[in-house]
Amino acid sequence: MNAKRFAEVAVPIPLEKQTYTYRIPMELQADIQIGSMVYVPFKHQKTSGFVVGFPATPPAGIELKSIIRLRDPEPVVDADMLKLTRWIADYYLCSWGEAINAAVPIPADSDNSPKPQTEEILVAALSLDQLHQKLDRLPQRNKRQRELIQLLIDYEGEVPRRVASEQGISRAVIRALVPDVLQIESREIHRNPFANLDVPDPPELAHTEAQQAVIQHVLHGIAGQQFEVVLLHGVTSSGKTEVYLESIKSTLRHGRTAIVLVPEISLTPQTIRRFKAHFGDQVAVLHSQLSPAERFDEWRRIRAGECPVVVGVRSAVFAPVKNLGLIVVDEEHESTYKQDNPDPRYHARDVAIMRAKWASAMVVLGSATPSLESYYNAKSGKYTLLELSQRIHSEEMPPVRIIDMREEWQARGFSLISTVLRDEIQQRLAREEQVIILINRRGFSTFVQCAHCGYVPHCPNCDISLTYHKRENRLRCHYCGHQITFTEKCRECHSPRLQYRGLGTQRIELVLQGMLPGHTRIRRMDLDTTRRKGAHDQILEAFRAGEIDILLGTQMIAKGLDFPKVTLVGVVSADTILNLPDFRAAERTFQLLAQVAGRTGRSHHGGEVVIQTLMPAHYSIQRAKEHDYTGFYEHEMQFRKELDYPPFSRFLRIIVVGTNETACIQIVTQLARAILKQKNEPFVEMLGPTAAPLAKIKRNYRWHILLKSTSSKALHQRVQTALQGFRTHHHVRVEIDVDPQHLL
Repeated sequence: MNAKRFAEVAVPIPLEKQTYTYRIPMELQADIQIGSMVYVPFKHQKTSGFVVGFPATPPAGIELKSIIRLRDPEPVVDADMLKLTRWIADYYLCSWGEAINAAVPIPADSDNSPKPQTEEILVAALSLDQLHQKLDRLPQRNKRQRELIQLLIDYEGEVPRRVASEQGISRAVIRALVPDVLQIESREIHRNPFANLDVPDPPELAHTEAQQAVIQHVLHGIAGQQFEVVLLHGVTSSGKTEVYLESIKSTLRHGRTAIVLVPEISLTPQTIRRFKAHFGDQVAVLHSQLSPAERFDEWRRIRAGECPVVVGVRSAVFAPVKNLGLIVVDEEHESTYKQDNPDPRYHARDVAIMRAKWASAMVVLGSATPSLESYYNAKSGKYTLLELSQRIHSEEMPPVRIIDMREEWQARGFSLISTVLRDEIQQRLAREEQVIILINRRGFSTFVQCAHCGYVPHCPNCDISLTYHKRENRLRCHYCGHQITFTEKCRECHSPRLQYRGLGTQRIELVLQGMLPGHTRIRRMDLDTTRRKGAHDQILEAFRAGEIDILLGTQMIAKGLDFPKVTLVGVVSADTILNLPDFRAAERTFQLLAQVAGRTGRSHHGGEVVIQTLMPAHYSIQRAKEHDYTGFYEHEMQFRKELDYPPFSRFLRIIVVGTNETACIQIVTQLARAILKQKNEPFVEMLGPTAAPLAKIKRNYRWHILLKSTSSKALHQRVQTALQGFRTHHHVRVEIDVDPQHLL
């Protein structure tokens, strides 16, 4: 067999579309493999890269550099994952190295890669009967040795050395029993963040006829081992999770593996318990709150085949399972499935579909409010549409009341909480029921404004006003983290006439405390109160235990929560999203309202929803009131078709970002000209260049171009041609966002 002399390496550097050939040093030729992570010299620096091939001959006329060393003794990706990441690089217009980097547990630019953690185990060299005999013969004066032998008996022949140390047994005592009585072995241990998670027995549930029909369809597809995408459109509390669980059980029975994707906001301990109750230690969990070491251990367990079920957030689509049979994408409409920064800006739902296609696996996309693109694909026959139109136990959808805050303020003066919502809250508290209040802002108020001169404190790094946080008495930027101390006087004219504009969770909390009895237990749940690891679970468990009367929060309380005693959901400002300059604003508003409405009426207690708004006639709010997804879909699709917006066209966004605005404008103008001078067939419409709605973030100016076409291929070709030979300015970077989820 010929020695491997040259390696083709993909480096995770933006706009580096090509791979590079390196010489393999003699001492590495036996160990280096396809998928290995290596350390290489690149231009004027050293970086990590991924081996994607072994060319027989090097490129002509190039003096090759040598690989410096292996980063990991085992390959970090296999041939299937290389194929998937190659597609990601081509479709999302990023480098192959960046795509591979998204699929590995530890990024290539990490200097401190976690290592497996080991523990010494004292392993009996005798059977349990022989240990008992040894203990009987051992003199009483050998007290510590007798204690150690008793430990071996109690632990059935295997005792962690730390346990022996905790019992006061010294190294000398242990050595005295080696090798006749015991041996010392070093074993890898699993850093398990869920080791102390209380997992109940799974409930015995009878499936409805509708659930059974859906399950039978999915199980038939799994048994046939054929690729199919199913869109499961089920109202809230219709039993979609039960369909997922039965589908996974069938997948495992056929000797295949399953991945379940959930939005970060929904990956609560409640969700994890539900899957572990059914599948126990067969479940691996991947999400952002794991430490690098915990994530590394979960990834290794998956790769070793110990966990045929993976539950996780967006990046779990890359879990290194073998023989994939099923991918579930729960709440498939969620925008958090789209990677925003850094590259690759992939959509996990679409990557899941491609991965399943090549694995001949089933995909189940579940949602009560599917994305318009997915529902359109189902209606046009690209996906299979299955529906659960009724709640389990035949529970009615909760009635929804719309409160026009313009009329409320005209009749009773300005107030953040309407009279109707206040009265409904008080009635629930009197009946010892629970309430959820949703608001789309965290902090005390959106911004502070001087009533004398009109000055609004802005972030010096970003094109956005600072948010007032009352508890910390700080003005904070939610984009870059910049913060300053709040002062009682205007920083410009020194007037004390400061007004709080907009509203946030802290402000609503203060208002509720002022209007309700002092013993009312109110808790906030937003990014500020859940930063600490485990805080999310602590708040939800306290709410479940009845220790909280009112749970007040942002979007993280709108989805995936099931609390039977919640009989009222209040939405304080339903139209916040509608005011954003984004064509998906109506869709996001409808989805949020429909999802949060689903948190109540889930038991015999019943439930009600109160929505406060300044735009009561808007169709997204009216359709949410009627729980009418189909009506909303038809109305919104008419609007999308008139403007030729997705799903009737495809978008591609080019964002030019840099600390030097003049350089940004020059680069974005050059790119626009390079696009315009190409032959415009098929037709591509270009909007811009112009400053982005968020024109400055973290001291970086942002200019963008939006391309629109019915041909995805045409969009790719225009941009690829425009970028040929393009060299970035050292103050500027170019970001490509294919199928953007927002235009901010």
